[in-house]
Amino acid sequence: MATNIDSVINLNDGTAMPLFGLGTAWTNECSQAVSYAIEQGYRMIDTAQRYGNEEDVGKGIAMSGKDRKDLFIVTKQWQNGHDACIQGLQRSLVRLDTDYIDLFLIHGPREGEM
Repeated sequence: MATNIDSVINLNDGTAMPLFGLGTAWTNECSQAVSYAIEQGYRMIDTAQRYGNEEDVGKGIAMSGKDRKDLFIVTKQWQNGHDACIQGLQRSLVRLDTDYIDLFLIHGPREGEM
């Protein structure tokens, strides 16, 4: 089976997750890179709080003009613990300027890591 930019994998809940995405770790001119990647057909955008670019990722998504529902946004919480994750999720939603995140991961799940 051939894969391409439009290939997806169906998760257990039926959500279609793109197999290809743009990783934004330490990306220069992040907003433009995100917008361009979306224009070229990327539908998954991966960021993290630790990268310090969630606001720029959100701006790039807005610049692309693509409907939010057509994108799969991934971000990661650096700190562990339930309360930190809830607060981190809320901060990421604001920085990304979106109502929801498709996949929210713990980036550094071990105690004391930073």
